[in-house]
Amino acid sequence: MSAKSALKTAGAPPETPVPFALLFQLEDITGSLRRASLEILKDLPGKKAVSPQNFIRLGLSDAPLAQLSAAVESDPAALRDKILAKLELAGAPLPGMVQKLFKLAMERGMTLHALTLLPDAVAEKLAERLGLKELGVHVQGLKDPERDVPAPEVWYKAARGVGRSVRKCGALVTGMAACRNAMAAGLRCIAVPDELTSHQDFSGAILIVEDLSEARPSDILDALFPPTRLGGQ
Repeated sequence: MSAKSALKTAGAPPETPVPFALLFQLEDITGSLRRASLEILKDLPGKKAVSPQNFIRLGLSDAPLAQLSAAVESDPAALRDKILAKLELAGAPLPGMVQKLFKLAMERGMTLHALTLLPDAVAEKLAERLGLKELGVHVQGLKDPERDVPAPEVWYKAARGVGRSVRKCGALVTGMAACRNAMAAGLRCIAVPDELTSHQDFSGAILIVEDLSEARPSDILDALFPPTRLGGQ
């Protein structure tokens, strides 16, 4: 190395690490769509009613609307309207540990980005009720009537849309479908299954948090974004 190049290297300012981004699907991380679906299916008349046990056994916890409709022999559009109406009335708050996790992510300079396939009006009400704006979460609405979980290419484009490569993005998921698709896009995933998805296969997730109330937000973020993963977008 020449003296000139050595001086140039020695005098270069240190590279500033690029902040990471934490992505999630609005209706997945809260489990709200899943629970609203179960509530509607439980109340169907006669033999069409689906118990919580059968909801899990039939694989409906993460099922697309078409599969839900086929399972109970109902009109997809009518069933979706009932589920969305139930979802608009749902009052479940964002779990306290998720709030702490998001706040710590903000303190670390991370971008918080939510994807949703819900109609705009429903998504806005849900986001407001959960206090996502106060937590610095940007909500991106998607238009794909054929899906209930974003496709891998959607996760990829969302990562690029917040100015990050997928290796600088992580996903927080509660269901297997969201986990599988986010990982297929190249994102690292933390799985936080709920009572309706704890039986699902989260193979490939960096960490599976069985009881979020006992987890430390710093441990979750450090597992998702190890200090060695710095530099470059």
